[in-house]
Amino acid sequence: MKVLSRTAPPVIAVTTLLMSWPLAQPAIAANLGVANDYNVFVFNDYTQTPHSSDVWGRLAVGGNATAPGGVNLVSQLPSSSQLSGSNAPALVVGGDLTLSAQVRGDALVGGNLSAVPNRGTGTITGALTSAGTVAGVNVMGGVTNDPTLVGQSGTLNSFFTAAYSELATLSSSLQGLSPTGTVQNNWGSLRLEGLNTSTNVFSLTGSQLTGLNNLTIDAPTGSTVVVNVDGDVTLQNHAMNLLGVQRENVLFNLVNASTANIGTLNGGFSFQGSLLAPDVDVFGYNGNFEGTLVANSFTGTLEAHNYQFEGVLPGDISPDAAVPTPALLPGLLGLAAAMRKRHQQAVA
Repeated sequence: MKVLSRTAPPVIAVTTLLMSWPLAQPAIAANLGVANDYNVFVFNDYTQTPHSSDVWGRLAVGGNATAPGGVNLVSQLPSSSQLSGSNAPALVVGGDLTLSAQVRGDALVGGNLSAVPNRGTGTITGALTSAGTVAGVNVMGGVTNDPTLVGQSGTLNSFFTAAYSELATLSSSLQGLSPTGTVQNNWGSLRLEGLNTSTNVFSLTGSQLTGLNNLTIDAPTGSTVVVNVDGDVTLQNHAMNLLGVQRENVLFNLVNASTANIGTLNGGFSFQGSLLAPDVDVFGYNGNFEGTLVANSFTGTLEAHNYQFEGVLPGDISPDAAVPTPALLPGLLGLAAAMRKRHQQAVA
C-alpha cells in the first residue's frame, strides 16, 4: 500500500476515527506525536538489504516492507516502554511484508506476508492481523484476517495519512523557528553551540553537513536542540559528538530535500539523535541510528537503536497526539483522554 493522500482529516475527524475504529488506540502524547512510539516510521517503503542490522524498537511502514534473514525487528523493546502493554503492535505495515527475519511481538499487515526468496523462513513471535495471505512465515500467535485494514478508507491508510499531516505540519513549524545558537566550521570540523538551558535552534544547509571531518553539538544538559537542515545531505566517515545535551533531546529537521545518506558503502556514520524528514528518502549503510527516524522511505543496512525523542518543543507547535495508533485490541478511550490532558498540562 502507498499513502494515497497526504491531506489528512482535521482533528475532529481524527477524533472520530479514534471513537469508531475497532482497532484504534491513542499514541502517548509526545513531541513527535504518533512517531514517538516508534523507532522507525516511514510513509512508503522500508527495504533492508542483505546482511542488514536490527531495529530495536517499533517499526511502522506505510508501503511495503522487506527484511531478510539474520536480523531482528523490534528486538529490544521492554514491556515497560510499550504503549499499553504487550498487546500494542510491534510492527505495522500498510502493504506487503516480505520477511525472513524475526519480529518480536504482534504485527498488523495490510497486504500479503511471505518469506524473502532463498533467505529462509521468517518468524513473528506474536499474533498477526492481516488483510492478505500468509506463506512461508511462522506466526506463533495465530493469524486473524481483517479486510477493514486496507482500502482508501481502511484503518491503515487513514492512520498513515493522518500521521503524515501531523508530522509534515510539525516539520514546517520547526523550520520557521529563529536560530539561537552559533555555527562554526574549522577546517571541516563543524561545531554547533547553544547556551539556552531550554531550547537551542540551529539552521544549516545540507552542504554544510556534507563532507565533514567532525560534527559537534554543544548545549546544556537537559536542553532541547533543534537543527533545521535545508537540502539533501550525506553523512559519512566522521564522528558526531554531543557535549552536555543528550541524544534523546536532539532533533534534526530536514526540509526542501529528497535524499539523505546516513553512512554509505564507502564509510559509516553513527547518528546521535532523531530525524524528522517526512518527505525524504533515507539511505543508510555501515552505521547506526540512535533515535527516532521519520522519513518517506528507507533503504539500507543501518541499525536503529530505540532512543526515543524526549525533548521539549515550543508548546504552540507541538503535535496534539490526536492521531490514533492501530492496535490489536479495542482502543482505550479513557487512556486517550488522560494522555491528552497530560500533554495539555505539560505544554501549558
